[in-house]
Amino acid sequence: MFYFLYRLRLALNPLALVILFLTIGPLVLGTGIYNYMSSKRLADKCTAITVGVVVNVEEEDAGRYRDSGYIAVVEPDDGSIFNYTTLRSALTDHVYQEGERVVIKYDPSDSSTYFIQYAEFVSDGMITIIVGAFLTVFGLGVLVLYKKMKKRDNLLASLGRD
Repeated sequence: MFYFLYRLRLALNPLALVILFLTIGPLVLGTGIYNYMSSKRLADKCTAITVGVVVNVEEEDAGRYRDSGYIAVVEPDDGSIFNYTTLRSALTDHVYQEGERVVIKYDPSDSSTYFIQYAEFVSDGMITIIVGAFLTVFGLGVLVLYKKMKKRDNLLASLGRD
């Protein structure tokens, strides 16, 4: 029972919250920046464009700890560009329809580097950046408030007004 009360007091301690948010916030922010930059690099590499048709849509139920979504299996119109007869999109929440025409962007020097338009997760990087920035700013805000409270408590204690 005493251990639980100690842990509860520790969880409610503003300094513990500061440490928690200033640890998690920058990690989430860094992950978001990495995801965004990776997607941007892929988009910058893939300058050539071709079209294809969706031949199958697979629903991916990734389970409790990963995102669920859809994977489009696409057959490019120009089969000579790629080493495969069909291409698979990244996991996406965009629902494709069989027979739908899609734009395929690829790296002209390496056709194995490609993505199917609207199937990439650039927005996930932005959402993660926003959440990470919010957690970091929130942690800094709690730190400033903690320091002000501590200063006020010290001033009151020196005046003898606990």
